[in-house]
Amino acid sequence: MTTLISILLKLSNFQRKIILFILDNFICLVSFFLAYYLRLDLFIINESQNQIISFLILYTSFVVLCFTFSFYQPLSRYYDLLNVAKIILVFFLYAILMTLLFDNLKLYGIPRSLGFLHPIIFLILFITSRTYAYFFVRKFYQTQGQRNAVICCNINSAEFLKNALKSYNILLIITNDKNFERRLIGNIPIHSLSSLNNSVFKNNKIDFLFIDQDLNSEKIRKKIFSHIIQQEKINIKIIPKIENFLDYQFREDIKNIKIFNKKINFSFNKLKKTFQKSTILITGAGGSIGSELVKEILRLEPQNVLLIENSEFNLYKILDDLVYLKSEIKFKTRINYFLVSVTDIKKIKKICIQYKPNYIFHCAAYKHVPLVEKNIIESVENNYISTINLCELALKLDISKLILISSDKAVRPSSIMGATKRLSELAIKYFALRSNINKKKTSFSAVRFANVLNSSGSVVPLFAKQIQAGGPITITDIKAERYFMTIVDAVKLVLETTLISKNGNIMLLKMGKQIKILDVAKKLANFYGCTIKDKKNPSGEIGIVEIGLRPGEKIREELYYDSKTKKTVNKDILCVDNLKLNIDKFKKLNRSINNCIKKNNTVELKKILLNQKNML
Repeated sequence: MTTLISILLKLSNFQRKIILFILDNFICLVSFFLAYYLRLDLFIINESQNQIISFLILYTSFVVLCFTFSFYQPLSRYYDLLNVAKIILVFFLYAILMTLLFDNLKLYGIPRSLGFLHPIIFLILFITSRTYAYFFVRKFYQTQGQRNAVICCNINSAEFLKNALKSYNILLIITNDKNFERRLIGNIPIHSLSSLNNSVFKNNKIDFLFIDQDLNSEKIRKKIFSHIIQQEKINIKIIPKIENFLDYQFREDIKNIKIFNKKINFSFNKLKKTFQKSTILITGAGGSIGSELVKEILRLEPQNVLLIENSEFNLYKILDDLVYLKSEIKFKTRINYFLVSVTDIKKIKKICIQYKPNYIFHCAAYKHVPLVEKNIIESVENNYISTINLCELALKLDISKLILISSDKAVRPSSIMGATKRLSELAIKYFALRSNINKKKTSFSAVRFANVLNSSGSVVPLFAKQIQAGGPITITDIKAERYFMTIVDAVKLVLETTLISKNGNIMLLKMGKQIKILDVAKKLANFYGCTIKDKKNPSGEIGIVEIGLRPGEKIREELYYDSKTKKTVNKDILCVDNLKLNIDKFKKLNRSINNCIKKNNTVELKKILLNQKNML
C-alpha cells in the first residue's frame, strides 16, 4: 500500500485528478446499481434500455456537478469544515433535482425514488473514499514521507520558517537569542546555541538541519553536531535570506490566491547549446533581476560573463553569492566584473571592444516610482539614454543580441518610470528597424515584466518587515491589483526570449488574472502565523492601513495596449509587438529630451515624457 501511495504522490496534480475522476466514475456506477438493489432487490432489470438512459442522465449530471463545483483539488482541501459542508449541500441539491427529474420522466420500470437514492448512496461512498484516501496519505507522511528536522535561525524568522517548512516534522528550533530559552512556538521547543547539550537531541533521529544563512558558520555547525548522536548522515540545508526564501515558497503556498498561473517551459539544453561558447554582458548585474540572471546563466556554462554594476555593495553581494554557487555547480565560466555606471558608455565601449560580448542583457534601471518622480533627469539618463547608447554600441560592434528588461508600467505610462521604459521599448523598435535597413546581424528585443516578487522595492519584503515589526501592513489602495511573478520565472522568461524573439519583438509571460495586493498582505501575515486585525476580527495581531496611491501609480496595471497578441513557439510566452514608430518623430522626440537634459529643464522634460503618446 505504501509503495502505491508513494507512486501516486509522485504524479503531477493533473494526473492525480484524472485518477480521482476515474475512481469517482466507478463509485457513480456502483452507487447506481446499489440504488436499484435497495429499491427493487435487483441489480439488473428487464428494461435494460431505460436503465441505460437513467444511468446516463445521472452520470452526465455527476460530471457537470464535479467540474462546476471544482471537486478535483488537493485531497486535504476536502477536510476543512467549509468544504465538507459544500459537498453535502451540492449533493443535497443534486438529489432534489434528480428526484424532480425522475418524477417527471416516468421511464417504464425505473423507480422514481432512484433520483433520490442514487445521490444519497453516492454521497456516502464519495465521502468514504475521500476519508480513506486522506488517512492513508496522512499515515504515509507520518511513517515514511515526513522527515525530522531541526531549524537553526534568528528568532524573528522562527515563526515564519516553522510555517514554511510544514512538510517536515520540526523537532527543535535553535536560536542565538538566550531570552527565548525553553519557550515554545506552537508545540516546538526553542533552545539557545549556548544551552545545547546531548539530552536535547536524545532519542531523536534527525534527517535535516536547516541553518539560516546569517548563522551559517563552521563554528555553529560544529557546536550543533557535537551534541547530535547519530550514525546516519544529516542533510544540511542553508536557508536563504527571507525575501529569497519567499520567492520559492510562494509558488506552493499562495496557490489559492492564484499568483502563479503558469509554469514556464524552460529550454535548458537548447539554451546551454546557444550560450556555451559565448560571452555575455549583463548591466545591473547586482540588482534583483540581474543577479538571478547571472546565476542562471552560469548554469548554462558560457565562456565569459561580464558584470556591469554601479553599486559597490550590489557588486560585492553578487560576487559573494557566486562563491557559494561555484561550490554547488562547479562552473568554469570566467567572470569579469566592473564597477561602472551604465551611463558611462565610453568605459562600457572599452569593455565591449576588449571582451567582444555576443549577448547584452540590459537590466540596469531606476525603478522605484516615487524616487524616479523626484529625480527625473537622472532617471531618464539611466533608464532611457543608456538604452540608446547601448543599442548604438551593439549595432556598431555587431553584437548578436541585445535584450532590454522592460516593465508593465510602460503600457499607457502614468509615471516617469513607466515613461522611460516605454521610450526604451521604442528605442528597441527604432534600432531593430535600423538593423534591418542596414542589413546588420544585431537583433534587438525587450521583455516586459509584471511585478516581480521579492525584487528590491517589491511589496513582499516590505510586508515581511512590517509584520516582523508587529505591523501595521501599509497598502496603497485596497482595490489595487497587480500581476505577479517570481524572480525565477522572470529570469527564465528572459532567457527563453533569446531563443524565440525576433528583431523588434516585445515579449511577455501569460499571466492570467491580476490579484489584489490586499490578498498578498493577508496571505503573508498568515504565513508568519499572524491573524489580521479588521472589523471581523478586532482582536487580530496585525492591522492593515490604506495610505493612498503614490504619484504615478495605478489601481490596475496592464501588460499590453490591446488584445492583439501573437503566439510564439513557447505556449507560455506572448509577443506584443504592436508598437507603431514614426522614425522622424522619434528622432525629434529624442532631440527634445536631450535638450531638456542639457538645460536642466525638468518641467518641460516631464511634460514631454508624459505626453509622448501624442508625439509618436
